[in-house]
Amino acid sequence: MKNVFNKYIGEYIEIRLKKEYAFGLAQNFVAKLLGLPPKEKYELLPLFKQIENEAFEEGIDIPNLDYETLVKDKSEWEASVKTATQGKKRKKTENFDDFNNILFHFFAKYDLVLNRVKGYFMFRAENSDNAPTKVRILYDDEFNKHPEINSFNTNEVIYDLKKYNLHDFSDLVAKKEDVQNQNYLFIFLLTAHLTDNHKLIDEIRSIIGLFSSSYYLGLKTKPVESTLHFDFKRIEDGYRLIEFFTGKIFNNRELTFEEETIIKMLFPGNEMILDYKILKKGNSGSKVIEVQPLKVDTPNMPRFVAKYSIIDSERKLHNERDKFNQFIRNTGVIGYSADYYDTDTHEAIMYNYASSDSKKDSFSFANLISDKILDQYSYDFTLKEVIDELFTCAPYQIWNSKKTENTFTIKSIYSDYLKSEAKILKVISQIKEIDESDVANEELIRSYKIIKDYSINTYRKICHGDLHSENFFKDEQGVYLIDFGWTNQHHSLIDHTTLECSLKFKHLPSYIPIADLVKCEETLLSIDSFSNSFDLSFIKRPSILEVYKLIVQIRDNSKQHMFNKLNPLEYLISLFIINFRQIQYSDLNQTYAIASAEILAKEIVKLIS
Repeated sequence: MKNVFNKYIGEYIEIRLKKEYAFGLAQNFVAKLLGLPPKEKYELLPLFKQIENEAFEEGIDIPNLDYETLVKDKSEWEASVKTATQGKKRKKTENFDDFNNILFHFFAKYDLVLNRVKGYFMFRAENSDNAPTKVRILYDDEFNKHPEINSFNTNEVIYDLKKYNLHDFSDLVAKKEDVQNQNYLFIFLLTAHLTDNHKLIDEIRSIIGLFSSSYYLGLKTKPVESTLHFDFKRIEDGYRLIEFFTGKIFNNRELTFEEETIIKMLFPGNEMILDYKILKKGNSGSKVIEVQPLKVDTPNMPRFVAKYSIIDSERKLHNERDKFNQFIRNTGVIGYSADYYDTDTHEAIMYNYASSDSKKDSFSFANLISDKILDQYSYDFTLKEVIDELFTCAPYQIWNSKKTENTFTIKSIYSDYLKSEAKILKVISQIKEIDESDVANEELIRSYKIIKDYSINTYRKICHGDLHSENFFKDEQGVYLIDFGWTNQHHSLIDHTTLECSLKFKHLPSYIPIADLVKCEETLLSIDSFSNSFDLSFIKRPSILEVYKLIVQIRDNSKQHMFNKLNPLEYLISLFIINFRQIQYSDLNQTYAIASAEILAKEIVKLIS
């Protein structure tokens, strides 16, 4: 049946480029396929699906094509054939070849590897009607030392996978007829060749040219639930993409020379690739990246988180290293370690726990929340489970056991968080369009002064101090904290209220009317909102509801650190101070932050009175 598929996919590729395709040629071609004998017609289901998808994307009407009906018809036809042949002994086919199945399993296993190597190009090449498809990884000279080349397992049981240097395979396929009389999925791993990439393309052409049927494969989606969507492209399209990719070097201007230098200092040794992704840029001017060093002789190296910035008089990362030593290393937290480096211009701190498994990805909670709100969540764990794991991870198990009780004024226990008061007042004047000299007369500011002079009985303990959604990560093994610049002895509720503010002002969609958010804020003033059974049915928007479910969960967890579990005052005060502080940040929803602060301030003053 391969000859049938190859024949019609080739014809489709040719007519697809003609302008007449949209004016009747498509319908005529589909009618031709539908007139084939059932066995041949149903072998072409992948082609029918590709035609339907591309027609939809380009607005081409093919009224005689209905893929779902074809699938149903195939099932009915197969059932009738099975009934007609029932009782007859059929020979088992040992070399069952399902190209889609092989392609799916290959990508399901090596998707992350291919994301790291980047320069991969796929071709289907066939010279036989009944030979099984074999997978061949062909790499150029530069890839010979690439650490990820060892990730491909040549002992696969699902398909025949082997690795060759491009030159070696070229010699082999030219000399041995039995190598040519096969069907292959070729994965070419290629690097930039600024001066002679044409030689590379010529060599690939010479290999592919030995096969009677060949196509370039354009991958459209990643493997999901045993399916993988791809297109058969003209072979010249593949050569053209290789030419574009290998003829240029892509340089990242986000990293300066000094930044690259200090990042490389974090990883002593030679002959390694530093595979990284940018995690965030902090308000303090620092940047955070996740790095995995890749070495040929050291497989499965762990991931690291590196934070770096320009050295200034505060030496913030040096101070962060000291806090890490004091509150993580010296308190006996297991599974965390950090190293500090500096140059004349930059400083950096590196943590070792980006992921507990070097081959599995880790996800910031910020990304998880965003995926949930955008209805793109496809993880094996729930957001509720992540929050549960967060407050039981290794640091909190130790920090929570060392609480002290005392009476504090709000301005003393939150002194570090109120240092930006002048900037906050200036931002309020800008948002409300009032003169800076008049800001002090605002009810919000009058209430703020009352609150910061108030004294409460409460607990202090070690807290992260800046627990927003980008400062903890989830992987298959658990949840891990990063960024300990604010870690210290704090009000015991500060991590909970910081995370609540992060969810509200960073992640709730900005298009939601403030009036809807104000209603939520007013409803959550009650102590009843500190129970997971709190009724949130009044929230009709799904995107808001998902966030507020987590907020209620965070509040429920915070009760263990509240001095008076029957009164929300202590939590609301902490929430107000963090809320008030976040008004200054332009990357957050500042209008919502002010409205929320005003509601909290009014309620707190009433409770105090």
